[in-house]
Amino acid sequence: MDAFVGACERGDLDGLVALLDPDVTWQGDGGGKVSALLPVAHGAVAVARALIGFTRKWPGEVRVVTVNGGPGIVARDAGGVLTVVSFTVDAGRIVALDAVRNPEKLSHLLAPEDRPSS
Repeated sequence: MDAFVGACERGDLDGLVALLDPDVTWQGDGGGKVSALLPVAHGAVAVARALIGFTRKWPGEVRVVTVNGGPGIVARDAGGVLTVVSFTVDAGRIVALDAVRNPEKLSHLLAPEDRPSS
């Protein structure tokens, strides 16, 4: 995961492609509320290019985290969590990335002081 984040931050297309399975898939979920960044992409080069474009615009911090028991990243700014990406890894390569940006699906990730009062 550190190599992945580093390659994204450096804009290292070749380094990123080396971490991705040739048939990697990307799926994004904005829920119609926000941009999904990239709804669907297939193939290492297409996904790597999209990731580099996305990471150039990362607002705030990105952390390596565990998502549903597997590797992932979370991107957040001062307002809270913007994106959670879970990774499926097989034989040392990333075979799938699933990004959730839908604020309704991320609201439970807000710190208690950031949650709206009911």
